[in-house]
Amino acid sequence: MPDSRLPRGALARLGLLALVVLFFVAPRLVRAQEGSGSSCQPLAKLEAEAKSAGGSPFAHATDAQWQFARGLYVATPPVSSEFPPGDSAMISTFPDGSAQVLFIDDGEACNQMMLAKRFAALVMGAGAGDITHAKAAGQPL
Repeated sequence: MPDSRLPRGALARLGLLALVVLFFVAPRLVRAQEGSGSSCQPLAKLEAEAKSAGGSPFAHATDAQWQFARGLYVATPPVSSEFPPGDSAMISTFPDGSAQVLFIDDGEACNQMMLAKRFAALVMGAGAGDITHAKAAGQPL
């Protein structure tokens, strides 16, 4: 009768393969499925939710804020290979310094992103035209 046991090390390789699939392949498949359908929502619904959570009314983002937020969206895990849908954004800020960004497409919020205080400050600074000069920041040239 043939030996049905796996060769030495094969189980470890199978375990490693399972971990690779779990951590690298599965999230991409989930992300692809999420992006395949429309998840747009009416602005009024999200505005009411933000207000009930203590957020400010949503304000239209400047072009600089929108572009900066798009960059954050693709760079923040789970990393996206595409920009969020839409041609503009709206921002609501919260008392703790955090913010919610809505990506707007045809008058609806088609994606959203919550920003921690430090990232919210950067997005708000982009809208104000903040510029940091190397000498002022104490950085060597």
